[in-house]
Amino acid sequence: LQSRFATCRLLVKGVNGLNTFGADSGTQLNGLTILKYETEEQTADAYEELCDAYGRENVMIDLPFRIEGDSTAVSAAGAKMNWSYAYMGFDDPATTLEGCGGEVTIAVLDSGVNSSHEVFARTQVETGYDFVNVDSDVADDDGHGTFVVSVIAQSTGANVSILPVKVLDNTGSGSAQDMMFGMIYAEEQGADIVNLSFGEEVEEEDIDTLDDFVLDKFSGIMIAAAGNEGSDIDSTCMWPACSDRVFAVSALKYDGTNASFDSAYSNYGNSLDYTAPGSSVYGAMASSNSAYGYDSGTSFAAPHIASAAALVMSNDEDIDTRPEMAGALNAICKDEGDEGFDKYCGNGCPILTSLKIDGQTQKRSIADAAIESIAGRVYSGSLVKPEPTVIYGRKVLVNGRDYTLSYSNNKNVGTATVTITGSGRYTGSLKGTFKIIPKKTSIRKITGAKRALTVKWQKQSAKMSTSRITGYQVQTATNKSFTASKKTATLKGYSTVSKKIKSLKAKKKYYVRVRTYKTVKGTKYYSDWSAIKSIKTK
Repeated sequence: LQSRFATCRLLVKGVNGLNTFGADSGTQLNGLTILKYETEEQTADAYEELCDAYGRENVMIDLPFRIEGDSTAVSAAGAKMNWSYAYMGFDDPATTLEGCGGEVTIAVLDSGVNSSHEVFARTQVETGYDFVNVDSDVADDDGHGTFVVSVIAQSTGANVSILPVKVLDNTGSGSAQDMMFGMIYAEEQGADIVNLSFGEEVEEEDIDTLDDFVLDKFSGIMIAAAGNEGSDIDSTCMWPACSDRVFAVSALKYDGTNASFDSAYSNYGNSLDYTAPGSSVYGAMASSNSAYGYDSGTSFAAPHIASAAALVMSNDEDIDTRPEMAGALNAICKDEGDEGFDKYCGNGCPILTSLKIDGQTQKRSIADAAIESIAGRVYSGSLVKPEPTVIYGRKVLVNGRDYTLSYSNNKNVGTATVTITGSGRYTGSLKGTFKIIPKKTSIRKITGAKRALTVKWQKQSAKMSTSRITGYQVQTATNKSFTASKKTATLKGYSTVSKKIKSLKAKKKYYVRVRTYKTVKGTKYYSDWSAIKSIKTK
């Protein structure tokens, strides 16, 4: 059991006027304040004080997590078994659903991935993100993540994509904070399933807070390794496996004829949900782009269940909640232990050859998708083609694979249209609009007068198609946010270059900005505001 305060960090839900109780630094992010302390002792003391002040449910220890003691992978040379994928019957269902099933994304929170490995030649591995080094390079400097991801790649077809989220360093260690950000990222990227092949024994009092701060950030299906200590996940509080938010997975071994629970290392418990091949699993090694090996651990049982869940979801796109997934997986499970549920094998091991596939290509109407706001564009005299973000459910669609784009009225100032036409598994079309606005101007000079000011600006003479702008708008106020004593003057004529604003307060500082506008079919389209300048009246 690692020290609870090894990271010397605490996370507090947003509190105005937060007392940090001696933190060296504090950062606000995602509605949380992250506090850093110098020593574990200071962190422990601050934790108790923060809990007393703001409630234990609002304070989380940035607990350390690690890969669950998996054995060292051995080279595939001389190995005699490659049993796990055949045992669960992945091949035929994966091939069939690749052609007729829906698309599913599995986020793998781990040590990254060697995405150049040949095992991923037919798998869509997304760019992902590295929360350890805070960049987009998810290269695997431990090897664990590559092996885990390769289990999924070998169990599924090209319609199942993988989102690598690096939360473990080169020693297989990470923290609750990075895991939380990884879950937020997986949710934002529209992942359907998250695989968590790591864990840690925690204090019972930490479980609810970890569930709230970390697991509740993701709304999809979560799969977790049970752990490799040969112990009860409930009595030892092995988290996240002991949480009722995840599907916890134990490991099976194989003797060449039969599979059974591997009591040599696999954890167990009443919170267990499923079991899957975990011993002598064949997978990719990160050391080169063509290296393979065998490894053992519940870390590799978990992605077998993540793959099974992905195929179930691909076959029936209405399944997206934990109870629905449990029902579907239970229906195809082989009872591996005592009859019915038992604490070593849970509900059993899903056998994918039992999955009933209708064999019909599932098409989705892209008209049911949502378009995120498309930023306006400034008139340039050329066709403008901003690319919208298209989201179907929780999944971000890909231009060129899921849809194509076409545009109309996308040159002159006004409202342009983009048409999104489905392709691949998407049919129909969806329209969105965006604005093309005129070029802006700049203030040349401001002079103050008695209870007045005069502003001069640069004439905007650029032609927009066959005409120029309609005029200008001048705005004054006594604060930079233009909410106090605001006045707005709208002037016609592109050649107008000055305006005197009267009836102002004497000896008062005023802020001024100017913008252009063009009227098209009765609608005014405004440019961006000029830079703000100020003057004091007399």
